[in-house]
Amino acid sequence: RLVWDSLTAYSFIYPAGDALRLHQLIRAAVQERLPAATIAQIHVLLSGIWDDRARQAAGTAAARAFREAAYHGLRAGQVTAAGLLGYADQAVRRGGHGAAAGIADDLDEWLASQPGTADADDATQALRCLRAEAAVRLGDAAAVIALTPSTTAATAGVGTPVTARLAVAAGHGQRIAGHTQAALSIFTHVWDHGHGPPKLAAGLWAADLHMCQGRFRDAEALAAELEALTPAEETEFRGDVARLRHLTRRFALDFSAARQYLDDASAFYRAADSVLGLANARTNRAELLAFTNPAEAIIEADRVIEVQREIGAHHELGKAYSALAVAHLRRGELDRAETALQSAFSSLDRAGYRSGRARAEFYLAIVQARRGRIDEAISSLRRAVAGLEAADVYPTLILCAARLLTILGVADGTVTQAAERAAGRIQ
Repeated sequence: RLVWDSLTAYSFIYPAGDALRLHQLIRAAVQERLPAATIAQIHVLLSGIWDDRARQAAGTAAARAFREAAYHGLRAGQVTAAGLLGYADQAVRRGGHGAAAGIADDLDEWLASQPGTADADDATQALRCLRAEAAVRLGDAAAVIALTPSTTAATAGVGTPVTARLAVAAGHGQRIAGHTQAALSIFTHVWDHGHGPPKLAAGLWAADLHMCQGRFRDAEALAAELEALTPAEETEFRGDVARLRHLTRRFALDFSAARQYLDDASAFYRAADSVLGLANARTNRAELLAFTNPAEAIIEADRVIEVQREIGAHHELGKAYSALAVAHLRRGELDRAETALQSAFSSLDRAGYRSGRARAEFYLAIVQARRGRIDEAISSLRRAVAGLEAADVYPTLILCAARLLTILGVADGTVTQAAERAAGRIQ
């Protein structure tokens, strides 16, 4: 006790709440002088302490604790590349996007001191995966594609959890960029040949793309299979499946069933303490309310925009602004609808989210038609349909574009032919 009191009396010891903090230069000096075995023991001890804190904490405090546990676990030799991804998943689930990015930064720093080992090779793949998945959450298609294998390489091998997750991330890059068939081929390959969580994630997104392309029965069949395969305790993923089923019903205009599935998804996300899942479910709720209760949709969309801006997810932000625009449009508030759409375009263009951009362009055409700007409306419709066909999504929306022309009493061969192609694809 006397030695401890003497040590902590020095000026390089600072109070930190109920604890004490060593000056960073002293910490560095001490670590240089400690034997490697002692440093490893300290990392083991600290990893355990932070693991315990993460289990006891909630929200971003838990996320920060997971980052610390990952940091010490890696340096103690206790954490594999797949384990680091697990820590990042836990951080993201609790809204700790900064903590997940910090895990990647810590891994990058560790790799700089571990050149040329087998462990370093695995960790390098894990680092790419962490960076790519962060870019997916932000909706940055270009960054995802730069970090992930090509479509051919992504389907070449999915034998490890890390390579399978990299393949799934590659699928997301193609999906956000509007290369829907390439994305679907990647997701289907991982679903057919992968194992564990990456297989389920790939199945989920394959079902999502079936839904986007109008194959509602195929999407529902795959969603039901996913639900049967998912363990009851995997509440976050069960939320993802319920949210997919909500989207399938919403795009088929079955709003009452869509609402029930969205309620189920939100309950699952709350049980999993999934901040990200709840944020995305709120975006979907704003989109649903835009069709069923525009006044409530405006309130919800404003809240969602705040949440998604804080997360930094440009694609979700664009969707929220689009929902806000539809709500204003349905209330006849055309100036506000057009302003919201301009904000949607900005976010969607920043993300490179082609299908969302085309969908927003379709709503702009309706605003222009309501204002009597028919030539502008037709031009916007053509751009919307061209974008939807290029991304190979939303055949129901293409039919809506043709219906709008009929209402306006306008003939346009480009849109009409696209509608004929789309009609044969919808289940």
